[in-house]
Amino acid sequence: MAKQGLGIALITELMAVKNTFRDDLDYYALQSGTPQQEIAVITNGDGIMTHPVQRFIELFKEHFLNSIN
Repeated sequence: MAKQGLGIALITELMAVKNTFRDDLDYYALQSGTPQQEIAVITNGDGIMTHPVQRFIELFKEHFLNSIN
């Protein structure tokens, strides 16, 4: 069942809000300052992310923020 969860901090200066709209997906929408700058991170059911996944998010964040400036 889809449900809304609490926000957690994944990376400095990013806010992650767990918000599912489909019954079979969990994802965290990452926001950096404004709602229009949003990234979705799909996770498995337990929400655990490995170090390589966390590093990918950091690299993607840097690229994403640099591309909008």
